[in-house]
Amino acid sequence: MIGYKNFDLKAEDIDEVHRKVVIYVSEFGSKDSDGDIIRSGAFTKTIQERGPKAIKPRIRHLRDHWDLVGKPLEMQEDDKGLLVVSQISNSSAGKDLIEDYKLDMFEHSIGFEVVKSEDDPSTETNYLIELKLWEYSSVTWGANENTPMVAMKGYSYEDILNRLNSKMDRLSNALKKGNYTDERFENIEYQIQVLKKGYNDYINSLTKPQESTSNEPDLKALETIFNNFKLNVNGRKGN
Repeated sequence: MIGYKNFDLKAEDIDEVHRKVVIYVSEFGSKDSDGDIIRSGAFTKTIQERGPKAIKPRIRHLRDHWDLVGKPLEMQEDDKGLLVVSQISNSSAGKDLIEDYKLDMFEHSIGFEVVKSEDDPSTETNYLIELKLWEYSSVTWGANENTPMVAMKGYSYEDILNRLNSKMDRLSNALKKGNYTDERFENIEYQIQVLKKGYNDYINSLTKPQESTSNEPDLKALETIFNNFKLNVNGRKGN
C-alpha cells in the first residue's frame, strides 16, 4: 500500500539552463502528526535497487503525485535527509515547474511502501526503518496517507489560516512575476478564487456557533475546499 509523507523542505539550488533542481525530499528524525519518524538509512536499499544508478531505475519526479515532470540524476542520504539532484523534463510542464521553484512555491512529498518499521508504544512513535520509494513530488500543499492534497490533519486553526495566507502570497507573487504558459496562469487564477472561498467559508464557520455543537470551525467544509486543489498543471481535476 502506497503512503505519502510531506516535508516543508525548499529547493537547495536551481539550474535553469540545464533544468536541474537540488532538493531534499524527505527529512530524518522529525515526528509527524501520525507519530511516524523516518530513520536515517531508510532509503539505502531502495536507492541501490530503484535509484538512478540501479540496473532498472524506477523512481520518478512527479508534480502533486500526478504529473511526470522529471527523474533523479543523483540520490543520497545525509545527516538531514534524502537529497536529490533532479532532472526536469524539457516540456511546458517542466518549464512551469522551474518557474514555480524560482518563486518558492513548493513543499516536497514522497510516495512509498513501508518495508520495515518499529513501533514504540511508550512514546506513541512508529519508526520507519526501511522504505520502498516509488516517487517524490513537488507539491503545493502537504500530504497525508488518506488525502495527498489536503494538509489538514494535525493543524490548529491558526496554522490553517497561516497556510492559507502563505499560499495566497505565493500565488499573488506568481501572477506578478512568473513567466508561465497561458494555461498555467489560468490555473493560478483558479486557485486564488478557491482560496478566497476558503477564507469566506472559514470565517462563516466561526460566526455561526449556533449551528454547531461546539465553537469549533467546520473543518469538513474546509476539507471540501482544499480537495479542489487536486488539480494538475493541465487544469484537469483529480479524483
